[in-house]
Amino acid sequence: TLEGEDTLKVTKKVIGAPATEEFQFTLALTEGDASSVTGLDENNQITLSTDEMTGENAKTTDTVDFGQLAFSKVGDYVFTVTEDTKATVGGWTYDNDPKTITVEVTDEGFDGKLDVIVNGNNPTVINEYESKSVTTGTETLGNPQVTKVVEGSMATEEFQFTLALT
Repeated sequence: TLEGEDTLKVTKKVIGAPATEEFQFTLALTEGDASSVTGLDENNQITLSTDEMTGENAKTTDTVDFGQLAFSKVGDYVFTVTEDTKATVGGWTYDNDPKTITVEVTDEGFDGKLDVIVNGNNPTVINEYESKSVTTGTETLGNPQVTKVVEGSMATEEFQFTLALT
């Protein structure tokens, strides 16, 4: 049985800007005897979401714990973790590549007690925000020109201007 610190997990991390939504992940058994695993749904998977990446105290990293899984037979069990959430806001690059977690169930010592070795647990899935350049108009503007017009009397001093992008 995988429980406590040994449960299968995935960590979500956002870089460059706060998350605009929570993120959904699916853990699916892709190889191994599904009838020997309890804790999965009828499709041999579990779907859960992050719950701490938006709101007032939003975090940039959150770990999804897929909970307790029990194995009743010796064998290799391969799970794929995928982020189901797709980028919907410009500037974001989502990592939707599947991640693999392998559970090897053995009977070391042939004592009737199953032993478990997990490889690839808790992969990190990173979504990154990068602002894109903005182009205004269709012409190259060059250096902006500013003209000061003084009315009523002659200017007795030179004027300086600061142009700031806001």
